[in-house]
Amino acid sequence: MPAINLKEIEYVTLYTGNNGSDACTCNCPCCSQKNRNRYQGTIKQAIEMFKVLPNMKQLYLFGNPDVTVDVDFCNEILSMAVSRNKRVCFSTSGVGGKQVLTKLLNGIPAHMVDYISFSFDGTTKEEMSFLKG
Repeated sequence: MPAINLKEIEYVTLYTGNNGSDACTCNCPCCSQKNRNRYQGTIKQAIEMFKVLPNMKQLYLFGNPDVTVDVDFCNEILSMAVSRNKRVCFSTSGVGGKQVLTKLLNGIPAHMVDYISFSFDGTTKEEMSFLKG
């Protein structure tokens, strides 16, 4: 099998954004990401990612469904991508709703956002508590 040429990779999903926890703090019963460890990366790691993947066209930032998400860090990563002319997309569980979306999109031009995956949380405090652990 030939070696992967990193210069050919155009679409990247980056798992990040839960303030140093060793795994997602959500406990959603139907989540496809169960037991996937995630952590709060660093800006230095993001800069290195952009260097080794110079032809990336789109960055999907995944990690914001976590209720302990660091939205300022996520916005910084999205801003770095946009400043490098990379289109962005991300997921959010709706925790914090408008406030989270506003922080995530702060300074991000609408034409650079390919999509936002937004889910609604439980309609009662008890349902939300069950879904989010």
